[in-house]
Amino acid sequence: WGTGGLARWMLGETEQGAMDAIEAVELADRLDHPYSQLEASFGPLTIAALEGDADRLHLLTTDLDGLLRSGHLPASAAGYVDGFRGIADLIRGDGSGALGRLERAAPGWRELWGCYCFPLDEGLAAAHLSVGDTDGALAEIDAVLDGRPDRAPWWDAEFRRRRAEAFRLLERPEALAELDAAAALARRQGAVVFELRALIERLTMGSMDPSSAEARLRTLLDRLPVDHAEARRARALLA
Repeated sequence: WGTGGLARWMLGETEQGAMDAIEAVELADRLDHPYSQLEASFGPLTIAALEGDADRLHLLTTDLDGLLRSGHLPASAAGYVDGFRGIADLIRGDGSGALGRLERAAPGWRELWGCYCFPLDEGLAAAHLSVGDTDGALAEIDAVLDGRPDRAPWWDAEFRRRRAEAFRLLERPEALAELDAAAALARRQGAVVFELRALIERLTMGSMDPSSAEARLRTLLDRLPVDHAEARRARALLA
């Protein structure tokens, strides 16, 4: 149910998706089953990370601390929880703190759920970029896109958008192709928010005429709530 809520959020049903993810947590709490509670947390945590809500991440990870202390979860779960704390650090602007926390936590979340935690792997790449370490960011992204044995494409649009960011900082011309690939992949998957993010980056780089993208952007905007953060960014670019 919680993963389904995240999927609905990615498809553009952001309000209903967030509600479904919260309901999954509430159901797991009623069952009082620690592993189910941990697993149900994935949807709300990932949605909070995508929405840039550091306060929400803090509340959710604090709630999970009690489960970790109960002794009913694998030790690797601590890396998963601390990984999302690192994302909160990054959102608050503490790039170096986020990078240190995420690097320490990465072995835990990768042992726990692997490709299920790709949002954390992408967050680690973003932390590298936040401190100017493009090589470190590209190493993390390339390891997932080109070499991970637990390969799964569900987060690839965000990885490729992040790789385009690294290429842009390095002034490499491949940045545009990466953004185009990210947008095309997100469109095939129906990931409205991810496609919108890639198109916004393309427009921000000044490499696309807003009028040529306007029809597609408006189609995407029609599928998102008016007050959604990415929708506000897109409307500002179209104004």
